[in-house]
Amino acid sequence: MAEYYEPNLFTTLSVDPNIVCAVIALKEPVDGEILETVVEELRARFPYFYIKPALRGNDLVTVDNPLPMVVRNTWDPLKFNSPESNYHMAAFKYMGNRLAFEIPHSITDGAG
Repeated sequence: MAEYYEPNLFTTLSVDPNIVCAVIALKEPVDGEILETVVEELRARFPYFYIKPALRGNDLVTVDNPLPMVVRNTWDPLKFNSPESNYHMAAFKYMGNRLAFEIPHSITDGAG
């Protein structure tokens, strides 16, 4: 991933997770199957979002994550870099006609 952008990785607290969540309200309910297909197709356009942290020596770096990005039909919180997020640092969620993309600030702009 370093040839494109090497995001800063840092820990956050549950009371201050530093997560960006872009929410869109549509006219029709979200079709979860279509959304899952589209999210996987986005991998080619946005490979830097399909990553997971890994140790390289004593450094924490990002590597490609071949597992599917999580698309869930709930507004409940998700723990990134865990089995429930397939070790991704981003996820999509939907409920009814609302759709959201969640990602830590550090992955999007490096500034936190």
